[in-house]
Amino acid sequence: MGIEIASSVSSIYLLGLITAAVVPVWLFAAYLLAQYAFNERARFESEALQVARQMSLVVEGELTNLATVVEGLSKSAAVAAGDLMTLHKEAVRLVQGTHRVIVLRDLGRHQLINTEMPYGTALPPASGLSASDLAKFKSNLPIVNSVHAVSGEFRIDVAIPLHGPKGEDWLLAISVPTAHIRDVMMPAVPEGWTIGVGDREGAYAARSSLHEEMTGKPGLPEYLKKVAGRSGTFTSRNFQGVTMLAGYYRSGASNWFYTANVPSRSSRHPSGDLWQRSPPSPWWRC
Repeated sequence: MGIEIASSVSSIYLLGLITAAVVPVWLFAAYLLAQYAFNERARFESEALQVARQMSLVVEGELTNLATVVEGLSKSAAVAAGDLMTLHKEAVRLVQGTHRVIVLRDLGRHQLINTEMPYGTALPPASGLSASDLAKFKSNLPIVNSVHAVSGEFRIDVAIPLHGPKGEDWLLAISVPTAHIRDVMMPAVPEGWTIGVGDREGAYAARSSLHEEMTGKPGLPEYLKKVAGRSGTFTSRNFQGVTMLAGYYRSGASNWFYTANVPSRSSRHPSGDLWQRSPPSPWWRC
């Protein structure tokens, strides 16, 4: 009987020693895993912001290039002379063989020339201008509008303020399909990331995948609410229930915003094993 009690006491004592030795190790390992997970999340957030910023530089650079095209045309002697027929001919030559369209309009809804139509043809009314458009006109700044459909094709316009020979207030605009914006950004899209470009109204201007299916469509309000301020990151579940990490950057020039999205399963699991990379999911379906 005494031997059994002594044996039990020894077992309990040994178990206590093992527990005292192992538990701190477990706790320290848990701390390291938690710290690792935190650092990995911070790394992916930083990368998401960097990718979104990079995409903005690429696309905003192209918007500037488009503005430069019509800026050059605005220096034509035909503008100073008010010779719209000659200006139309010059504009047609400038966009010939491309998907670009050049339009001269007033601040109302009156188109003066349109390179898709012969000069002198009755032209349809132009879209209305917003208060922010008019403010940019007064400040002599380029205007980048929102995505709109023309004959079933989604396009965007970049316009510059222009004054006629009698002081008329005009806008000289160049229009391109949204697919052009997609094509410009694609070489800079990192592997495994889904890039989205949102216009000032919160609709898709371009997308790195499924562009044709999504361009021109509005984003989900739940997602757009999280795109607040100039830049940031957040996580959200998409329609498939996959948690996405998103970084975003909003341009002060165009008021468009750029998002870089990656499934959170692309990051490292706290256990240290790589999660399986799943295909990028629609960024505004998060």
